[in-house]
Amino acid sequence: MNIGRLMNPKAILLPLVFVLGAIHAYAKRSPPAEVPPVTYQDIKYSAPHWGAFNGRKQNGQYIQARSAETDKLLWELRIYEVKYDPKLESDVQDIFITSLKVVEGHLEVTNEAQDKFVVDLSKRKVIKGAKRVYEGKPRDSGR
Repeated sequence: MNIGRLMNPKAILLPLVFVLGAIHAYAKRSPPAEVPPVTYQDIKYSAPHWGAFNGRKQNGQYIQARSAETDKLLWELRIYEVKYDPKLESDVQDIFITSLKVVEGHLEVTNEAQDKFVVDLSKRKVIKGAKRVYEGKPRDSGR
């Protein structure tokens, strides 16, 4: 047995880099597609993806209502909840909103899990799909 060959740093480093790279690639996901905002009765409704930019610890899940004229935030609403598993990377557990549509004075919100929620805009309340909670598990969407 050639001990010098076994102790070669390349013989150890290459497999290690390969394994770590594969684990890293599995954990990451593609960024979500931007969701075009919709405007209804001079209010622009949007789905900001990145919670960290809005003072939250989680991504997705929220819609915002802004003045179409001034872009001032009027209100925001959590549409659903994701309970993250701390043993997994959060990015593979994120569930982002994929579309917004106004139908008969209500806002229809669809997410990556293909679930549809309906928001009564006058009451600022989820009336279909309310209290939906997703348990933290890896999402294969976007990878």
